[in-house]
Amino acid sequence: MRAKLALIGKDDPVTKRVLGLITQVKGFKVAYFPDPREGKVAGQLKPHVIIVQGNIFLNYQDKLKTQWARHFIPIMAYTLDPKEEQLCMEQGASDAVLLPLQEGSLTTRVRNQLKIKSLMDEMEKVDNVLFTIAKIVEAKDYYTKGHIHRVTSYSYGIGLTMGLTKRELKTLKIGALLHDIGKIAIPDSILAKEGPLTKEEMDIMKQHPLLGYRICKPLSSLNGALDIILYHHEKWDGTGYPQGLADLEIPLLARIVAVADTFDAVSSSRNYMERTLSKKDAIILLEEESGTHFDPDIVEAFLKNLRKELRR
Repeated sequence: MRAKLALIGKDDPVTKRVLGLITQVKGFKVAYFPDPREGKVAGQLKPHVIIVQGNIFLNYQDKLKTQWARHFIPIMAYTLDPKEEQLCMEQGASDAVLLPLQEGSLTTRVRNQLKIKSLMDEMEKVDNVLFTIAKIVEAKDYYTKGHIHRVTSYSYGIGLTMGLTKRELKTLKIGALLHDIGKIAIPDSILAKEGPLTKEEMDIMKQHPLLGYRICKPLSSLNGALDIILYHHEKWDGTGYPQGLADLEIPLLARIVAVADTFDAVSSSRNYMERTLSKKDAIILLEEESGTHFDPDIVEAFLKNLRKELRR
């Protein structure tokens, strides 16, 4: 199958030169759009790579990134201006091409972006499988229905309140969605048991962070989320599991999910918990255990965000 490219640029000699270079290459199918506002038309092409004039990229980068980011479409910028080349890279272009180029150099760089896209597509497939597994885990236990999405929502709200970067928020979201994936290896007889667990059963349940970590560790795309999966049951005072880490030894994102996870767990019906708390009582619990179970700053950020949500 031929790689589909979308070329966006003004109808000028530079764009015509770029268009000429890539249309001569076998294996490329090129669609040319002089106006970046023709996004719907370009979207119908479903390109593998976007090649866009440098000044257009800088003026329309948010629109371009928003339109194609979900499918990881590399966006390459081309320009005659070295300063513009640098600026395009700083503003998030996948590659910036300074013209004129030696014969074949542009197509080589396009092919490199195609290879990267292919790898990203494969990782996305693997990630989707993991998220499906996480949903299966949730489905195994009626009492945790909706838990992973509520924990993700609470965690994301804390992250926004604390001013995390976009990269940190993305990692936080992935880790929160997958935080209980290790429960796929916990026997149904424990997950679905009515009433409190025995000490032996609780010891088995406590293995799920490590089991989840081992499931996800081979995937480099999840490196940032591994700390959340492994450490979301650690406690600020060092009495948690699996490693008994304390205060700042516990990674920040894991400390965030710990607060969100506990709040949802105690305020949602669980078969192995003695009682379910109202949201008001769950808030009191977080405040009481701030500085022992939880990072006080994260409890403060969570309650600030929660109260704001409750006022809406």
